[in-house]
Amino acid sequence: MQRLDQRITALEAVQPRTAFMTIVYTIVEPGNLHPDCNHIESGEQQWTRQPLETEKAFIDRASGEVTRNHSIAQLTASEVHHATH
Repeated sequence: MQRLDQRITALEAVQPRTAFMTIVYTIVEPGNLHPDCNHIESGEQQWTRQPLETEKAFIDRASGEVTRNHSIAQLTASEVHHATH
């Protein structure tokens, strides 16, 4: 039984992480503290909310498609697309 426990411990140690963490930063402005999120960016990746897509479904879609760094994704959500210069 001890050998079996050792094998299970060894297998669990090499299993890939299945839990993902997504951090969503929402850009707010004075007078608009609860913006309607319709644009998300993460590095060079960008997503635009589709017509009739709920905000939750939109964030879930971006979270599922984003390239992750060690199981973590950081998304920046905003009401409008802010062009970078």
